[in-house]
Amino acid sequence: MALPAPDGGGGRSVVLDPAEADRVRNRFNDLSAEFANTRSPLRSAYSSVTAACGELSSSIDGGASKFLLSWNDVFDVCSTEAALIAGNINNMRVDLEALDRDSRTSILL
Repeated sequence: MALPAPDGGGGRSVVLDPAEADRVRNRFNDLSAEFANTRSPLRSAYSSVTAACGELSSSIDGGASKFLLSWNDVFDVCSTEAALIAGNINNMRVDLEALDRDSRTSILL
């Protein structure tokens, strides 16, 4: 629920209820950690795929490597963006210290 709050200029601004803000912030912190923790399972999946190809692994290695690298970049960007959102829930200025991640969660592949 949004609560009205004075904005210091005589008008009013809308801020999120602190309990709701904490819930949303925790969800984005967890999401950031999930993206960051997905790099290891992705590397494992890449290794499994290339190993399963046996002597033909060199035929797919170029494409599989590009696939791995591109998804690692996607997970990095998504993790950073989720952390930025979490750190700035209900704030009127950017808090860079809030980029700390909760690394206890991960996405299962």
